[in-house]
Amino acid sequence: NEEMEELLNKLSGVNNQARAVCIMGSMPPGCPTNTYAEILSKAAGPASVCVVDSVAGIDSLIKTAHSMGSAAGSMIFKINASELCKLAGISKSNSETGGVVLSE
Repeated sequence: NEEMEELLNKLSGVNNQARAVCIMGSMPPGCPTNTYAEILSKAAGPASVCVVDSVAGIDSLIKTAHSMGSAAGSMIFKINASELCKLAGISKSNSETGGVVLSE
């Protein structure tokens, strides 16, 4: 995707010195699952705070943050109960906005 390539090229100029990186929502159609991980690796540095409000590409994102160690800065994950069920492979009886029931 040409737009994503342009974004990643611009982020390369940040030289891992972003004070904050916000990763939120679903990825645009056609983006590889490691898109958010690439953004983190290009923008975040030891003094960065990264706020994640998405489960899209979270496996790649966590692996990249782990491999970067302290060079990734601090990370805050804001994952709701529905997203947590999705990550745990637990089926839900309600919609995303319907929340979860105690048995879930």
